Amino acid sequence: QGRGWSGWDYTSENYKTNKMILGIEIYTPPVANTLDGSFSQLIQFENEPELQANISVLEPRSIKGWHIHFQGQTDFFYPLDPLIIGLIDDRKESPTKGVRMKLMAHRQIVKIPPGILHSIFNPGYERRSLLYFVTYLYRGSENELRVVWDAFGKDFWDTVPS
Repeated sequence: QGRGWSGWDYTSENYKTNKMILGIEIYTPPVANTLDGSFSQLIQFENEPELQANISVLEPRSIKGWHIHFQGQTDFFYPLDPLIIGLIDDRKESPTKGVRMKLMAHRQIVKIPPGILHSIFNPGYERRSLLYFVTYLYRGSENELRVVWDAFGKDFWDTVPS
């Protein structure tokens, strides 16, 4: 920190890792490049009786509101384009209860267990897509509760440090 010869104030960056929410997993699936393109196996379930695949398109600079699932649903997010995922642990007995995470994901699987509030922000100026898989088929809103996008402060989604 200090003032440079130009008169600008300089600060240092904090690169320490934020606390990770217990149960959140992030991995990049391997890609097999072939003569006709490429192939990636995103997810393989051996013991899951239900699986639903969805795609969501986010308008530029938009936020999908916070929501949470309870009945054993696990979400597997696979952003086709760079998106920011917000996560807050709301599980009663979790050692990471109350921990907040924000991560940029692109062509990575992000596993979100039940009881984790999640939301998505498109920081770009074009439409961006999210492919996701859930382990509980949608049957209406009985397994989902929603919270407004700014319930945890409008600054949660700030991407530029102040």
